[in-house]
Amino acid sequence: MGDNYLREVGEVLRIQVRGDTDTCARYGGEEFAVLMPGTNLPQAIIAAERIRAAVEAVGLTNEASSSGKVTISGGLVTMDSPERLSEQEIISQADQALYEAKRRGRNQIVASISSEHITPAPTRTD
Repeated sequence: MGDNYLREVGEVLRIQVRGDTDTCARYGGEEFAVLMPGTNLPQAIIAAERIRAAVEAVGLTNEASSSGKVTISGGLVTMDSPERLSEQEIISQADQALYEAKRRGRNQIVASISSEHITPAPTRTD
């Protein structure tokens, strides 16, 4: 069942990203990465929230979740110039933001800006 859910979540991500510029890929066991070149922080937050809401809207059952549905948490990193952060630093910041989203209750996006974490204003209604 878990593999089917991962395929379904992957399909939602594929549908939600801009096919001509964005890339989504499975990254690790239950993690996905979405790369959105040329996307600023406000645009990235909107896109990430749209993806989060789309996964939740699919309505896959997850009895362990407080909502009873499969949801996603996201760690978001943006940068002005690729020379500012190494690949490892980008991954580390995204991981830290992801863990912060989980710590805050899951089913949300947390953006990493330098060493600060911000949670975008939620647009969900649960």
